[in-house]
Amino acid sequence: MVDIEQLELMYFQNNKPVPYLLECGAEILIYPIKLEDWSMFYSSLTVFMIEKIEYDDLDILKLPYIDFLKFLITKKNVHEAMIYNVLSQSLKEKNMAISKSNEKSVIAILDEDDLIKSIITSKEMEEIKKIILKQNIYNYDDRYISPDIKKEIEEYNKIKYKGIVQPNFEKEKVFVMSKSGVSEDALNKMYYRTFSLMFRMMVDNDIYFANKMLEASPKYDIKESATHPLFTKEDDGISNAFTSSDKLKNKIK
Repeated sequence: MVDIEQLELMYFQNNKPVPYLLECGAEILIYPIKLEDWSMFYSSLTVFMIEKIEYDDLDILKLPYIDFLKFLITKKNVHEAMIYNVLSQSLKEKNMAISKSNEKSVIAILDEDDLIKSIITSKEMEEIKKIILKQNIYNYDDRYISPDIKKEIEEYNKIKYKGIVQPNFEKEKVFVMSKSGVSEDALNKMYYRTFSLMFRMMVDNDIYFANKMLEASPKYDIKESATHPLFTKEDDGISNAFTSSDKLKNKIK
């Protein structure tokens, strides 16, 4: 069982590769992803965000994780290359294949002669997937959300963010460059985790100073003083959807 909090302290926040000892005796390193590789990486990473519990089928729930990935490949039009793309970039390995070991599905890491040098089991693959997601997406939430709750959150977000457009990745990069003076070459060499935190903090800072200006204006009656984003609690979209959705609906009405 991986200790995400410990990995956060030792590796994630410093963008250091995470060592992981496999049952076969080999040690692999799980590397964070740089900004220049993020777009293609993320387009493949979505396969690891699909959870077995999303399928209301006991047979699927009972599948070992690599067999579940094989199910997605054969039944849900997931490209096998997506799995290898994520693993090759995260593990710095070029040659991998879904194989069998002791009649169980495994991911084999191969050498230049296509000989197996290490094996990842289903249990290990689930842990490695979790490390990759948490390592690169600082606020990744892996809690299961039922379809009903998802619908409630979507309705809340439609009201809260009505008329607001999410900037694409290119605009996020240009925003950070314009605010920080960092060149595009230097930005591309940055790790995505650090970049995403920079972007979030810069946006929050702009909102904070705008709110402070409103507080100072006699035209506006501000009930609560704005708190600097460094000292505010991370926004929890799930709980906020249930505590705030009715208030938002009433305001709109």
